[in-house]
Amino acid sequence: MEKFNLKKLGVNYTVLDQDTQETETICVISSEEIRSVVGEYVGTDYTNIGPHIQEVLKGFKGFARSPYHITWYAATSEKFELSQAIIAARREKNQIVITEILPPEELDNGFKR
Repeated sequence: MEKFNLKKLGVNYTVLDQDTQETETICVISSEEIRSVVGEYVGTDYTNIGPHIQEVLKGFKGFARSPYHITWYAATSEKFELSQAIIAARREKNQIVITEILPPEELDNGFKR
């Protein structure tokens, strides 16, 4: 698997903390952008997904220390708010947030909400 440069993805936002007057940078990346670079698992046997994940994680070296240092924010298009994604990342003390727009809630996907 070839290495991919994730540092070129997303948009960097500067966030000002009104209480402390300190700023920090939060990188917001769409899930579509990540998928276009990394790709998706195309197999049907999820019991053997381990080797695929290990290869994908090699490409994340230098981007994040671990998957726990990335916030994933998902919401339907009606409920999606970029500010909430950034707030979630700050709450989790992460500087990277991946956003995903989910299908409308009325879509029948077999899950009860």
